[in-house]
Amino acid sequence: MRKPRLSIGLPVYNGARYLFCCLDSILSQSYEDFELIISDNASTDSTQDICLKYASRDKRVKYFRNPRNLGASVNFNATFHKSEGEFFKWASYDDICAPGFFTECMELLESDPSAVLGHPRTMRIDEDGRELGIYGLELRTSSEDPVERFRDLLLKKHACFQVFGIIRSEVLKKTKLIHNYSGSDRVLLAELSLYGKFRETPKPLFLRRSHPHESVRLFPDANRRYEWFDPSLAGRLNFTQWRLLAEYVSSVSRAPIPAGGKAECYLLINKWAAMHWRHFAHDMKTAGKDMLHIEGISRLMQSGLRATRQGVVSVSGILGIYRR
Repeated sequence: MRKPRLSIGLPVYNGARYLFCCLDSILSQSYEDFELIISDNASTDSTQDICLKYASRDKRVKYFRNPRNLGASVNFNATFHKSEGEFFKWASYDDICAPGFFTECMELLESDPSAVLGHPRTMRIDEDGRELGIYGLELRTSSEDPVERFRDLLLKKHACFQVFGIIRSEVLKKTKLIHNYSGSDRVLLAELSLYGKFRETPKPLFLRRSHPHESVRLFPDANRRYEWFDPSLAGRLNFTQWRLLAEYVSSVSRAPIPAGGKAECYLLINKWAAMHWRHFAHDMKTAGKDMLHIEGISRLMQSGLRATRQGVVSVSGILGIYRR
């Protein structure tokens, strides 16, 4: 059976409210040579019914459901692992792909073998689909110099919208994908930039929805967002900024660029760390509070255990006296 040229990965959890708009926008694209892989993270709303309905009507739709919520990281990556296309794109259940998105981005990549990612400009929309304005930050990700591309993605405060562009699968396989920590999409984009250019179409064909239930609003603190990425990490000590530092360094060490370029990237990472020293300090402060909290609970448990043991001894003594 012939493989599709493009794979679309759609991870979702309880996305019923916006899912119709998302699916319609994908399946109505003029570029039709794609598969749509939906990975449902054990939704408890009508997400499953909606997906099955679309899968029954369009053979390009492949629906998978996890037995339980495995976290966003596993769910995002599952869609890529199941894909077969030469190109891959993640889609978010609450966003919309405007007509021409796939065609424009595929043309960018097909016309430039040195490009690893093609993406349109982004139009922000609210929960009801009203336009809020075009996202205007300019990044030098189309530069011929990998260090320059890496610099902008590392040092500039951007929204990571490029991660929803179309990516060459062979390059994406060389990365760690979306890992189980907050900011892993930033690291992924920075690493991809070391493999090749990003090409952008000036048309705002990606409609990014802002609403009360998006992850950045539900988990405003990066350290607490670990639970969204990976439920098994809930309640653990998580050093978000330190993890980012380690992953940036790891990405550069694996990159296919000359030693001189890597040295420049390491210096940029050092600059990034200096710029974010307050975040590193916040990590340590938060971890300290958590450790004190855990220690306090541990002491209470130990006190309770001692009290229980004393109670058992006392009861045993009383029973012994009674039996006499």
